[in-house]
Amino acid sequence: MNKKRNEKLIIAANDALLSSGIIKTDRDNKQYINESYNGQTAALGVTIAMTGLRPALAIYSQYSGDSKFDKKNILKIIGAMIKNPDTNQPFASAIELFRYALDNQDEKWLKREIIDCSIALKQVIRTYNLLKL
Repeated sequence: MNKKRNEKLIIAANDALLSSGIIKTDRDNKQYINESYNGQTAALGVTIAMTGLRPALAIYSQYSGDSKFDKKNILKIIGAMIKNPDTNQPFASAIELFRYALDNQDEKWLKREIIDCSIALKQVIRTYNLLKL
């Protein structure tokens, strides 16, 4: 990923993160995020490398059952950063992104997009206060 692309993705990641609802504000107006998002976002690229794109997306598409942290939110944010080539619109949900991966053979393009977006998202998440919830 080159410098210009990374800069664009960081802006897109911050916009998607802000609209996701996972950033919380405390009484002192400090913004924070559950520290689990930091680790799980960083792990997404490794998970893709170890298990493959579709298995990794299947893992991250599952509801975790934890109301404070849900891996699907990571894919939802990344999906908001990527335009679906069929519609030229961002992916609306983690499931839509996963379904696209299942239905399309151009895995190399999507894999690169998701990894690049996860790197930018990880960089942005680390600019917020990380709290263990």
